[in-house]
Amino acid sequence: MEKNNPLICAVDPGNTQSAYVLYDGTIFLDMGILQNRDLLYMMRLPHFDILAVEHVHSMGMKIGQTVIDTCMWYGRFIEAFVEATKDDEEKRYTLIPRREIKYNLCNSMKATDTNIKQALTDRFEPDLQPKKRPKGKLKGVVKDIWSAVAVAVTWYDTFNRHGMEGVANLNNTGA
Repeated sequence: MEKNNPLICAVDPGNTQSAYVLYDGTIFLDMGILQNRDLLYMMRLPHFDILAVEHVHSMGMKIGQTVIDTCMWYGRFIEAFVEATKDDEEKRYTLIPRREIKYNLCNSMKATDTNIKQALTDRFEPDLQPKKRPKGKLKGVVKDIWSAVAVAVTWYDTFNRHGMEGVANLNNTGA
């Protein structure tokens, strides 16, 4: 991995467990779904440069306790990462709103999870047959890990187009 290609930990947060992937812009080095307390421990001993978390934002509807718990957990992940990396200016975090993921991968704000999954499959495993499990770069991607992959890819696409300044602007998109 080159110095200018940071290792990212992308997280799809949940109220009790969260999905994550480690991605260097080329391959997915690790992935899984962990209990939040275990992912929190991982944030306290980071072996990655960037933490990118899918940002939960209001769409004008009432939210329930599970959404509030999810927000609490991803705040704890960020706090642990920031505390663990406070002496390293190269390490940072980014919140990525879902609408940025939809637009980046599908060029549409109306994209669904199915559309996003298909866009990722087309990109990384274009020869994959319908109803077959990925065997290449996406091997092991299941359930909420798809969302973590989408976060990672969106972060890298933004970084490659606009550098760190563009990534920083993801946090300022009115979310």
